[in-house]
Amino acid sequence: MASLPRAFLAEVFLETDLQAARRELFPAIGTLERVGHGVLLRSQVDDLSWLARELARLPFGFEVRRPAELLAALQEVAQALLERATAGR
Repeated sequence: MASLPRAFLAEVFLETDLQAARRELFPAIGTLERVGHGVLLRSQVDDLSWLARELARLPFGFEVRRPAELLAALQEVAQALLERATAGR
């Protein structure tokens, strides 16, 4: 399922080890490969907002390698969270 062609091919470097990445991400999200001092997530998705929300919940850092549109989706998720957190003020 993770290798089915979708609208976007995403590559995200995860600042963690393979065991922790597997614990936090379900297998259908993509493939995980140990590279250097971290893990490379390769995912094919139609909905970048969904992937951004999945990344936002991770307990470790990450770096979006591609696509650039994923960064915009992450910014939108972050803004929505801030708005919810300050809604009652």
